[in-house]
Amino acid sequence: MANREELAIIRGARAGRADAQLALGKRYLFGSAGLPQSLPTALHWLDRAAHQGCLESCQLIGNHVPLELARQHG
Repeated sequence: MANREELAIIRGARAGRADAQLALGKRYLFGSAGLPQSLPTALHWLDRAAHQGCLESCQLIGNHVPLELARQHG
C-alpha cells in the first residue's frame, strides 16, 4: 500500500505534473516500499514526463527500459 507521500505523487502525476510523473515513474522503475516494481507502469509515467521535456525521464527510459518494451509502448 502506498504511503501519504506516494499518494500525493500519484495525484500530481495524474494531474499532469511532470515532476510527479518522473517521481512516480522512478518508484515503479525501481520499486519502493509502497509500490511494486513494474517496468510497463514505469514506462507509462516516464514517457508522459518525457513528452513534457523532462530529460531525466528520457535518460531513465534509455538506460533501464528494455528496447522491446519501449517499442511496444509506442
